[in-house]
Amino acid sequence: MKKIYILLITLLVLFGTSCEDFVDGYDDSPNSPTNVTPGVLLTAAEAATIFAYTSQSARAASIFVQQSAGVTDQSKDDYQLYGMTENTVGNEWNGLYTDLLETADFLEATYAEENPYYGGMAKMLKALGIGMVTDFWGDVPFSEAFDGRDGVTAPAADAQESIIAAIQQLCTDAIADFQMDASANAFTPLEDDVIHGGDVEMWEIGAWILKARYANRLSNRDATGSATDALSYLDQAYAAGLDGNADNTLAPTGNASTDLNQWQAFQNNRGYMRAGATLVNMMIAQNDPRLPYYFADLGGGTFVGSDINEDNAAASNFGTWVMADAQAFPLLTYFEAKFIEAEAALRSNDDPRAAAAFNDAVIASVEFFTGSAPDAAFITNVASETAATITLETIMTQKYIAMFTQPEVWSDYRRTGYPVLTSDPRGAINQVPERYPTTLNERLYNPNITSITDLTVPVWWAE
Repeated sequence: MKKIYILLITLLVLFGTSCEDFVDGYDDSPNSPTNVTPGVLLTAAEAATIFAYTSQSARAASIFVQQSAGVTDQSKDDYQLYGMTENTVGNEWNGLYTDLLETADFLEATYAEENPYYGGMAKMLKALGIGMVTDFWGDVPFSEAFDGRDGVTAPAADAQESIIAAIQQLCTDAIADFQMDASANAFTPLEDDVIHGGDVEMWEIGAWILKARYANRLSNRDATGSATDALSYLDQAYAAGLDGNADNTLAPTGNASTDLNQWQAFQNNRGYMRAGATLVNMMIAQNDPRLPYYFADLGGGTFVGSDINEDNAAASNFGTWVMADAQAFPLLTYFEAKFIEAEAALRSNDDPRAAAAFNDAVIASVEFFTGSAPDAAFITNVASETAATITLETIMTQKYIAMFTQPEVWSDYRRTGYPVLTSDPRGAINQVPERYPTTLNERLYNPNITSITDLTVPVWWAE
């Protein structure tokens, strides 16, 4: 025993190791790791993205543009009647920054260098997250938003123009990450990637679509340049494999309390919303096969939407697609890409391309929601535009119908003014809102933020 003790002391001296260093970490349980893995961070960031794009802000956007109607409680007071205040949207702001952006940024900062696939996914999630923040609030913190780890407690707001440029750069860098060989990764995403199961080719396609979305977002600022860029990015998406709904980026939901279909859960628990008359009447007029998937049949093929100034709680609830268990909601889709292509081609005076892309977009949307191609009569009436007939109003009206449940519809309306809507005459303002108000906590605790409570002030790209 004495010899063993002397040998141990000798080894400690030889290797310059103190007794404290020798036992340091001995009491750390291998089943309770002190460092979170990239897979855990990725799943958490994706879950936050799914929640952000399918929960309250998606429902608010739908109410603002009258796809849906808020008939009671906060769905009526805050959104149908435009009564949002700085207290209304704090949870949405906090969820986007704390749950989504900070998690994705930490994943990128910690693991991207040795794991480019994780890094690319983190960048894509950051782009989606800050894209929603700036679309809803305008100028917001981004370049300093994650410097709290370095002691920055009051990050400055970046101009929306620079944020959109940052989104483009994030997507460009993510594409480069996805194009690297798998051998460049110490670890590769698999089931921890709940969106694409580790398929980086699908992520690359989504990145090109997201680049096209934010290029097209600048249509009021640079009509020609935004169209050229959007078409270029879409050509890259098609070259990367975008060819139909099988290449969509979707937000999966489940049946557990932690991953429920948020539209279904909200209606089952609250029931504050109903179908909007504007959308229902459009779909009835064109005998749209998506109608029972969007909204509930009241009997005998009858669908009713609640109109502005009505609060019709007896109007149709949401339909079989929206209320399905474990539904996967659209994030970045083939049909959105085709609608962007149609709009950008029209601005580029390529009317034949615009018409062809539009027809493809409408048909793909019907196939996505119903599982079947539309019949010949619907195609003839709705999806047979030509170079001589295609217009911006036609494109945006049909995109409005196709993009149901997606926050993007509000951005499209603010950018183009289509479809033409009449605001609720009882509203706190006399128009459809242009933005979310600055949150209470930001006004109180961040002196570098300009507080905006006037919901009629457009964000930069909508001016």
